Amino acid sequence: MPAADESGTSDPFVRITDCGAEVDTNTIFETLNPIWYECLEMGYEANNLCDMPPIICDLYDMDIGALGESHDYLSRCLLQVEDLETYVEGEGVPRPTWYPCYFKKGGEKSGELLMSFAIVEDDFNFKHQPRKVNIIREAGIKMKDYQVTINLLGLRNLQSTGLLPVKKASILFNLKTMVSPAQAGSVENMKTEPSAPGADPTLNTLIEFLISLPTDELYCPRMACKVFDNIMAGFSQPILGNFVVPIGDLIVALIIERKEEIEAIEEVIEELKQMAAGEKLAIALKNDQEKNRSLS
Repeated sequence: MPAADESGTSDPFVRITDCGAEVDTNTIFETLNPIWYECLEMGYEANNLCDMPPIICDLYDMDIGALGESHDYLSRCLLQVEDLETYVEGEGVPRPTWYPCYFKKGGEKSGELLMSFAIVEDDFNFKHQPRKVNIIREAGIKMKDYQVTINLLGLRNLQSTGLLPVKKASILFNLKTMVSPAQAGSVENMKTEPSAPGADPTLNTLIEFLISLPTDELYCPRMACKVFDNIMAGFSQPILGNFVVPIGDLIVALIIERKEEIEAIEEVIEELKQMAAGEKLAIALKNDQEKNRSLS
């Protein structure tokens, strides 16, 4: 997602619009890779699917100032109902798809939304009320606890936001951006200590944490991180920059690597078994030859 705030992040929410009616997701703060796990319900009037208006999903950055709400428009995802591959009429949650978003028609892609749709008759009775659906359970998203270890070597070429040079930098690892809002309350963010001075600090720090993440590559999250300067013993902490750690992609890559290693080991073991079987056969033939010679 595009950044809208001076911090280099956004406070995104999605607004779905239909003929003046609007419904919003919750707002996820300070991230460019939000996770909602929400189910929204909208009513459309049409004789059939071909007559239905497009589904309009607008991404906004939430801003509330002294004069009230003034949300910043980020991008739009415009979907024709008849083109939705995830169209399902039933109780289950369809498998979602990544849909591109654009700031304007014909422009460059400006983010993506992972969504699925269930289009049903108005009198259809869902097993659960849409707003109360547990998406993780209903969609069958399997979770697994992962022990994550990050070896921080250092930072390079940090740029000060003011006149003074960088004093002492620290990194905030926003673990809450990798889980659903319902789980975020039980997860604590982690931060390095501001010890090494200058714009090229050597950290040599080990960060370890246990977190529950989806095993399906489609839902793999990313971890948002911020770099702060620490001035006047930390009383002033201007933001120097942001970066993202693709934890989900790294876990998937590690799983694939281990699978390939196991397959390679199994191939070696099979070759050794064949070699051992060949040696046994050779020994048996040699023994038979020696036995025949002794009999003759």
